[in-house]
Amino acid sequence: MAIKYYIDESGHTGDLINSGKALDFDGQPIFSLACFGVNDETRLDGAIARLASKYQITSLELKSSSLKKKPGFTLDLVELICNESLPFFIEVVD
Repeated sequence: MAIKYYIDESGHTGDLINSGKALDFDGQPIFSLACFGVNDETRLDGAIARLASKYQITSLELKSSSLKKKPGFTLDLVELICNESLPFFIEVVD
């Protein structure tokens, strides 16, 4: 089965078109990018749904800003990724 990869950034996307000539990204001191691979989306969806239910998360999209007060969810999600041996990549730029 083929692995599908999901990637997302945190904060400003660094869009040069919207910034113009100023290149003023100073409102964002840190930029992060994360990606992980999934070979069984149905199984992962179910596992994430169970975690969301456990931590009473009702949003359809997981946003880090809304998860700040739920560190247990984040820890459980990281443990899930590691236990399932999902390939992942995280980059943080200052």
